[in-house]
Amino acid sequence: MKMLNDFFAKMKECLIQGPLLVWYLDGFGYRMYEYARDAGCIPYITGTFSVSPVSSVSPSLTNPALATILTGMLPQEHGVTDRSVRKLTYPTIFDVASVSAAWLEGDSVLLKTSFRPKLHTDCDGEGCDAGICRSVQYEIAAKTEFIFAHLHQIDDCGHTCGPYDGRTLHQLQETDSRMARISKDFSGNMLIISDHGMHAGAGGGEHGTDCEEDMLAVWGEYHWR
Repeated sequence: MKMLNDFFAKMKECLIQGPLLVWYLDGFGYRMYEYARDAGCIPYITGTFSVSPVSSVSPSLTNPALATILTGMLPQEHGVTDRSVRKLTYPTIFDVASVSAAWLEGDSVLLKTSFRPKLHTDCDGEGCDAGICRSVQYEIAAKTEFIFAHLHQIDDCGHTCGPYDGRTLHQLQETDSRMARISKDFSGNMLIISDHGMHAGAGGGEHGTDCEEDMLAVWGEYHWR
């Protein structure tokens, strides 16, 4: 099975070939993917990308996983082992990729690196993903060669409602539709990655354990041409 730290090498490989758009879907576990696929909620993702499971890091939390995606190192190597650690001193994909790049984030800096992400806040109750997707469109029009878009609302909804709730499926459907609308204007390779999965808890979705639902994330590939 693929490991999350392998994704760094995949991004480098794709950037050698030309422009790259990475859709980073926070909290989108592989078991959630299977459930949404079978429910017919994500037709663009299932019809466009070759999707497979990828093993997350332990602990299965965003900060350690994001640091692994960006560096190709495991938490015990890069030192980001929980949500409180935010400084990343090792080179990231943005340091080694000699192309124009945009890192599109939510409303806060999750990791402090030498490359500054562009932040997006909730606008008119749409959530931060709407602003991030508008920025993806802008970067595509500007011919930015490497776009790394971190969408958060699948994870947000999963935490609030649970990973298999109808409202989470609706959010997945909305994310899928946005990706379909935007990606048609992009000429290059596209990848999907997620950081961790999620299991149903007493008050909603939870993650951070080594259970299968938390540890199986999503890796998707679309190769242009």
